Order: sequence, then structure tokens, then C-alpha cells
Amino acid sequence: TLSGPNPVDWQMNDFIILTTTDYLVSHSELLQVVDPGDGITLTVKGADGKGLKFPHNASTFDVAGRIPKGRTGLTDLTSVDTRAAVGLLSRSIRIVSEGAQNKDPKEVPNAISSPTSSDTNRYFGGHMVIRQGFKQLQLQGVELYQLGQGGKIGHYPIHFHMTRKVPANTFVKDCSIWDSFTRWIVLHATQGVLLARNVGYRSIGHGYFLEDGTETDNQLYANLGVSALAAVDDTANNRKIPGILVAKPNANPIAPTVPFRTDSQHPTIFWFMNGWNDVEYNMAAGAEACGVCYWYVTGSN
Repeated sequence: TLSGPNPVDWQMNDFIILTTTDYLVSHSELLQVVDPGDGITLTVKGADGKGLKFPHNASTFDVAGRIPKGRTGLTDLTSVDTRAAVGLLSRSIRIVSEGAQNKDPKEVPNAISSPTSSDTNRYFGGHMVIRQGFKQLQLQGVELYQLGQGGKIGHYPIHFHMTRKVPANTFVKDCSIWDSFTRWIVLHATQGVLLARNVGYRSIGHGYFLEDGTETDNQLYANLGVSALAAVDDTANNRKIPGILVAKPNANPIAPTVPFRTDSQHPTIFWFMNGWNDVEYNMAAGAEACGVCYWYVTGSN
């Protein structure tokens, strides 16, 4: 069972994500509600039909008296919140891919291994792109499942592509983006978007990505990001999805050339290249590299 201080209206068979509270990305758990109870105490099951596999911290960490003498003026915190987060993935409005199939291997460059008919190698999903000149974009309460196209730049579940200054009240709120083949939400050369209370779970490469440094005046409030995974050949990347930005890899295939190989080797849940954005109350859990990265030096895609 899971218990919380505030009631929720989650339903039978809804999928939720419970974040890891240790150093292992794999300890975030995908669960399903089997009894919503009173909305405060829920009964859930894991993928194997059983309960939780791993311990999850449910209390804050007291730092009172733990700060060395002479350094007490550095912070007014008395505790640090290390509790697990729980995010709802299910929505009544769904945008999904057709079984995550890769029907044309030629469409996916730089594959780690040649796509086959097996489920583990399918990573060619749908994607949404918003371009300059739209009248209005308001997306709220939508589930986006198995979207994005592995190995293809510019093909993400939600992609604001060079929209410049967007119309007033442009937002993506209360959505879930999960089991994504490449990223969750990308803002590229875009100003003025509100991203609020979204849940991203399991992305190959960066999660919430502000791309090239021209993104300003965007607002990211209370978004949850869980499990940004590297595009390498390991068990976490079970579909063998290739990363983007690796069309011309270095002579040394494991050379950590930042920022050009970050999607494949150093995935970040929140990536920014400009500080002129408002970022509050977000949470990152279970990144294989960084929870948040501010990359302010000269960079390009």
C-alpha cells in the first residue's frame, strides 16, 4: 500500500511511477493501482503482480545540528526533502504509437543493432511538432505513450521547433510522457511556454530539453522527471534505441565529448542552455548522469 497526506482521485488499473530514493536508477518502480481505497491509502501491484521490490524513503532528512560550525549562515534549511515522489501516468486522453514498431529500418540511422521484428528493437513512434505561426496551443491532461523516434533528431513526443515568441497562454500542463524513445518535451528557439505539473518517465536521452541557448522566458513549474537513460547497449535500454547527435562519433567510441554526445552517454532530466527562464518546484529522480545541467558555454546542436 501507498499512503499520502492529500487525497487523489486515481482509479482502478491506473499506472503510476514511484521514484527511486537511492543511487540506482532501476529502483524507480512502475506500479498499477488495484484498489484506490479512500484516495489517501492505495493498494498497488508491480509488473510481476506483486508489491514493491525496493525500499523507498518516505521521510525528510534532518540537517539541524549537522552543519559544521562557521558555515551555518550558508543555508536556513533545517531539513532536506529526500522522500520519493509518486506520479500518475494514466490519463483518459491518450496519444500512443502503433505498438512502437519500426517498419522501415532505413528510417532509423546509427542503430546499435539492426532492428528486428522482436519487441525489444522497436523504437519508431509518433511525434508532435509545433512550428512558428500557430494560433493557439494548449495541451492539458493528456497521456503520451511510446512516442519519439529513436536515433532521429527533431522527432520527440512534444517538440516546439523554432516557434520564437509564442502566443499568450501557450502551455503543456498535467500531461504524462512515458516510455519515450527520445526525450519528453523539447523547446527549441522558443520563448514564453509554460510547462507545469507534467510527469515524464523513462526517456532515452535528455528529458526536458531547452536546446540551443535562445530559449528564454519559459516557465517550468512542478514538473517531475524520472529515469533519463543512456542510449548504450545495456539492459536498461532494452530496445537498443540509438541516441541522437552521434551520426559522426569520435574515433574513440567512449570519448565523453560534451555537449555533442550527451544524449547517448550523459542523459540529463532537465537541460538548459540559458538562465533566463523561470524554474521552480521541479523534481528529478533517477538520471543515469545528471538531474539538472546548465550548459552555458558555447554550444550547438
